[in-house]
Amino acid sequence: TARLTGAWNLEDRVSFTGRLGYNQQADESAQLRVGGMKDLVELGATWRLGLREFIRGRIEYDRFYGQDRSSLGHGMVYDVEAGYRIRTQYPDYTVRIVGTRGIYNTNGGTLTPTMQRLVPAGGDATPAFYMPQNFTQAGVLFGFGTELLDDYTRKWRPFLDVGALYDSRAGHNFRGQL
Repeated sequence: TARLTGAWNLEDRVSFTGRLGYNQQADESAQLRVGGMKDLVELGATWRLGLREFIRGRIEYDRFYGQDRSSLGHGMVYDVEAGYRIRTQYPDYTVRIVGTRGIYNTNGGTLTPTMQRLVPAGGDATPAFYMPQNFTQAGVLFGFGTELLDDYTRKWRPFLDVGALYDSRAGHNFRGQL
C-alpha cells in the first residue's frame, strides 16, 4: 500500500488538501472491508469567510478492487459543510450543516474464482455483491473543542461532536463523537 497526503494554506483564509492512495482499506461496505481494497484521489478545500464562518468541500474518486486486484467498480463521494463558530478559543463551540453524496458504479460480468469464494452459497457472484449502495446524508451538528483535534497540546482537551443526521439508507440517525 502507498499513500501521499498534502496540505497547502493560502493567506490563512483558504486551505487545500489532497490525498492519493494505492491499495487502501475500503470500508464503504462490509464486503469490501473483508474482500476488497481501493485506489483513491481526493481533493478538499476550506474557505474561512471571517473569524467565525467557514465553508468546506471535498471530492473523492475511488476505484475498487478485489483481493486479487480484479476490478469491481468505481465511485465518487462529495462532501459539503458550512459552519459558524460561536466561540473561537478553547473550548470552541461550532454549529455545522453537513451534506454528503456517494455515487457508485459496478462493473458488469462475473467475479474471479478467488472473489467468488467469499460470496455465500446461492449468492449473486457479481461485483455488485461487494460494491456499496448510493447514498445521501444531511444533518446539523454541534461541537466543542474540535478545533484542536489535529494539533498537539500539552493538556488533555475534551471534545464533543453530536448531531442529527438523515441517511438515505438508514433513515434518521444521530451521530456522536467523544
